[in-house]
Amino acid sequence: MPTLPFLSDSEKEIKAIAMNAKSYGAHYVLHAGLTLYGNGQDDCKTLYFNFLKDHYPDLLPGYEKLFKGSITYSRDYQNDLSIKFSTISSSYGIKNRITTIK
Repeated sequence: MPTLPFLSDSEKEIKAIAMNAKSYGAHYVLHAGLTLYGNGQDDCKTLYFNFLKDHYPDLLPGYEKLFKGSITYSRDYQNDLSIKFSTISSSYGIKNRITTIK
């Protein structure tokens, strides 16, 4: 956590997460959205966007669109991500939420 748009949210990346979790005996995998606060020089949104600009400049327009006017991405993106995680994790026999293990 968090799941990073365009970096760790693809089916390939989620499958790798689930496969590795399963190989280490995990009972569940969790995903969470990326939250980016602030617009000041040292705020996490500014620092993260500067990191993208320096290391992944091709991703910056997508992030700007996803986070436009918000601290997190859209509800539609979050729902799609939840469905992806649920589908993929269940295909590996891993739950996608914390449950009581008996």
